[in-house]
Amino acid sequence: GHKARQWTQLVMSQEWDQLNAAVTAIQRTWRGFHARNLYRRTRAAVVVQRFVRGRQQRNKYVNEKAAVVVQTWWRAKHARKHWIEDIVHMRFLALRLQFLHRKRVSHRQAIVGRQMHEYRQGMARRIQEAWC
Repeated sequence: GHKARQWTQLVMSQEWDQLNAAVTAIQRTWRGFHARNLYRRTRAAVVVQRFVRGRQQRNKYVNEKAAVVVQTWWRAKHARKHWIEDIVHMRFLALRLQFLHRKRVSHRQAIVGRQMHEYRQGMARRIQEAWC
């Protein structure tokens, strides 16, 4: 009884409206405070994430640039090595061609010299036979 009637009268009274307004204001203040703290923490996390991701991208760029520099150096070294090998090979081929050409010319001269010698000997024999 009695307590239930008091509660009913309180709910219907102006005090209830004031008490309800006060509780609502406290809740609103608390929820706003909580939301602002959550926003600040979230914003701080976003700033940290942005900083970390930026640092990671810069490091990645530096590492990739270093890799490109190393690759460029290696390819240039490899190309120079093959270029030098090609020059050495071409010089070898040129010397080989010169050797073969000179050998052929020398061989041809030897054949012509032998033929001239045989021709002269033949002519000398004919002259001697003609005198005898």
